[in-house]
Amino acid sequence: MLPTVLRRSTNLAKQMLYNRGNLAHKRLYSTDNTEKHGNNRKEALLALNYRLEHVDSTVPEAVVKHPGLSYNDYDSNGQPKIWMIMKMLESIRFFAHHYPLDDTGRTFRDYEQMTKDCLMFLVTSEFILSKGIYRPSPITPWMKTSVKGGYVGKTSLNASTEMRCENSGQIMASNINQIVCVDKRSRRPMPLPLWWREKYSESGKKHKALNINKFEIPDETCIYHTNVAWSDTDLNLHANWTAYARFAVDAAHHCYQNGALQNFEDNFANGIHKVQIYFYGESVQGDKLAVHVWEDKTDHRLLMVDIFNKGQSICQIKLFFH
Repeated sequence: MLPTVLRRSTNLAKQMLYNRGNLAHKRLYSTDNTEKHGNNRKEALLALNYRLEHVDSTVPEAVVKHPGLSYNDYDSNGQPKIWMIMKMLESIRFFAHHYPLDDTGRTFRDYEQMTKDCLMFLVTSEFILSKGIYRPSPITPWMKTSVKGGYVGKTSLNASTEMRCENSGQIMASNINQIVCVDKRSRRPMPLPLWWREKYSESGKKHKALNINKFEIPDETCIYHTNVAWSDTDLNLHANWTAYARFAVDAAHHCYQNGALQNFEDNFANGIHKVQIYFYGESVQGDKLAVHVWEDKTDHRLLMVDIFNKGQSICQIKLFFH
């Protein structure tokens, strides 16, 4: 039997191939300008005062100093937008993994070299917001975020990211993302480079793969419809992982305004504590998604979300509230 992560990776690739076959008129992937756009992103982050402060290749760990939250990171109720904080952690991971460490061009975890011949797709993610991020007083203009290497498998790996206030050291947010290596041509899972696995497998033994189980959708749910816009997409031209968190929150507000989700108002006022996401499909610009939302019957602080594209579930999300 295939390992769990590999089975899920294979299912993800199959679903993407299905979507590609049914969307022949759309350009799903664009790898021609990846290097160019990647360099533009690095220059933008440098202009925003992102700085690589420390690298320890034995852990492995990189620490990035960067500006803290801005007005745009909060919603109209004064709550932090989870997808904006997720996007911030994504930018830090990108910067840490692609900023050259010396004149040879090598990068933290040799990530840029390792990924030059493959695509990396997100399979599972766990994102946690501390109670402190909902109290603006301890939030300082500067943050320090560590990116640590984690689990190393044959075709997949993960990394953890932890954002702290520079002055107090208080944790604001953390994230673990499990990604799978995918062949650029076949769009199927492929082994990580052997030299890379041999170099980082020892440190990876201290960590586990981020496995998140699928759940059953009930007969009755509240449904919210949304279109994927270009601004939701990433370099591969499919909806960015952070966009699905926004789809989920928008769907929850829509359902509450229409008389569903009796616990949502109190829960949302307390703030989102944890988000778990499991991807096994994708969506692209122009797709119309059906977002199913319901409250868990046994835990009033848990909101369940199942997102469908063309009648097939592509992503499941759990929102846990403080």
